[in-house]
Amino acid sequence: MSLEIYQTIDIFKETENKKIELVKSELDQLLYIQKTLYHVRSDVYRELQKLAITGIPRIHEIKQLEDRCIIIESYINVPTLDVYILNHELTHLQVNDIMEQLWQILSVLHQHQLVHRDLKPENIFYDGKQVTLFDFDIARFVQQKQNQDTQLLGSYGYAAPEQYGFGQSDARTDIYALGVLWNVMLTGQHPQQQLYQGYETKLIQKATHMDPKQRYQHVEEMRDDFHHQKCQKWTLVGFRGDSWLVKMIAAFLYLFLMIMLVTTPIDQVLLGSGMDIFYKIMIFGFIMIIVFFAGNYRNLHERCIGYHSSFVVWRLLGITLSCILVLFAWILFFSLLYGIIETLHMFP
Repeated sequence: MSLEIYQTIDIFKETENKKIELVKSELDQLLYIQKTLYHVRSDVYRELQKLAITGIPRIHEIKQLEDRCIIIESYINVPTLDVYILNHELTHLQVNDIMEQLWQILSVLHQHQLVHRDLKPENIFYDGKQVTLFDFDIARFVQQKQNQDTQLLGSYGYAAPEQYGFGQSDARTDIYALGVLWNVMLTGQHPQQQLYQGYETKLIQKATHMDPKQRYQHVEEMRDDFHHQKCQKWTLVGFRGDSWLVKMIAAFLYLFLMIMLVTTPIDQVLLGSGMDIFYKIMIFGFIMIIVFFAGNYRNLHERCIGYHSSFVVWRLLGITLSCILVLFAWILFFSLLYGIIETLHMFP
């Protein structure tokens, strides 16, 4: 089909390497994106057109000329992820969903030896639900016999070390950028500036390791590790690691706590109030609140005062103060409950 049927509506970007235009088709009167890439082969875009992956813009036409490649793809009228983040605060659930969608897209790309190489919020469309990865202008096929890329390309902060001449780009290059993106969505900062503290921390650290051999080797491995860590999110403090020694110590301490509470005659200490079980529940809750805060159960720390501060001391003080406030609320609750019980003479 001739490219003459597309009429230019607006020019979004124009540099010496490419030109991006909003065009309108005379046939269906719909809007499309026309990309003119200079000194670029169409191989990657032809593979993307053939794969028709869910989560990337549909490619309608490709025309390879001597000095440039022209691509017509679907126009997606939603904000990019960086713009969305400026106007909305991403929930933890949204971040997890974005990661799931990106894992799915990259899994298909990497299975066909394609590496995006420029994964960042500016290259992701996001409307609050659907993720669309675009801008494959520096994407390439993995060349098994090459030691490094022929062109050193990528975005500062998201580009892996191998994109600066230390090796060849492959699936692990996208995994590095994905780890950085994950941390940015959770904290607003690069992991070297502020590493997210939660059950995702170890995953982000592994994904962004300087040595590609120490990173996740496949996105499926990264996704599986996340699902494993997510299941452990509900696990009691002391049982979330892999060390059997730690688990045995935790089990002993929990058992010791239960035995002490059950066997200790607290009512004798409390002036023979006859409310033994009542006070034991209060003390048990008091101790467990301290344990939960100390062990960051279900990411309690991210809900604490001053959690987003860049200063570690302020974050620790905020966690401590939040713990004290919760303990005070717990005691206040039981004090009020005790007053009600005394008023109603429910206990002798």
